[in-house]
Amino acid sequence: MEDSELDPFPVNRMVSYLDVFREVNDIIPLQVIITFLVVAANPGISMTKVSDVIGRSMSTTSRHLLDLGDLNRFRKPGYRLINVVKDPDDRRRNNYYVNGRGSQLIRKAMKKFQASTTVCKVWED
Repeated sequence: MEDSELDPFPVNRMVSYLDVFREVNDIIPLQVIITFLVVAANPGISMTKVSDVIGRSMSTTSRHLLDLGDLNRFRKPGYRLINVVKDPDDRRRNNYYVNGRGSQLIRKAMKKFQASTTVCKVWED
């Protein structure tokens, strides 16, 4: 399939879905969005498992998870999309869950994804 033959509909749906994350922050990195989506799809997931799924180091995963929480790695306000809960069976382990704000974002993104029928605006040189 030639690049010019790509069906724009699925691409537009992806753009519509990802555009919702700009409401959280205009420059939220894609890897942080992926980390958030992994937590959303796997409630109670550990940092080790998130790291395995996204294919990043534990230190990178830790930074992403901190940024997604209430306070980021710099102890400044984070994106506030996930909560961390100590594992009751292993106090050294944290489990990650999407919070209410994160759930609202997912629902909004899914609505936009399902309703997307428009073609992305193309900028010409």
